Amino acid sequence: MLNVLRCLAIGCLMMPLVNYGTHALEGNKITHATALLTSLRTIAGAVGSAVFVSVLTIFSTHSSSLGKLAQIFGMHVSFILKAGCALILLAVGIFSLHNKANS
Repeated sequence: MLNVLRCLAIGCLMMPLVNYGTHALEGNKITHATALLTSLRTIAGAVGSAVFVSVLTIFSTHSSSLGKLAQIFGMHVSFILKAGCALILLAVGIFSLHNKANS
């Protein structure tokens, strides 16, 4: 259920963030920026999925002493790592906007 809420929140945030990011560009560069953003989003999604599935597999394999709960443990570690990455990105976004507003 938490993953569903997370995906909904990301979906609701993407359009305003893309709009904010492309608003600063000149008119003839917006199409290139949109294409680049779509490509980078696809690549980042594929790499992110591979990394988090690898984390899940590694922690599930190395915690085999937990028996049937080993895979759940791997999922928990993977979600905690995702939450840490999200917090780091949130902090970068907040501080970059704060620095931009001050200058």
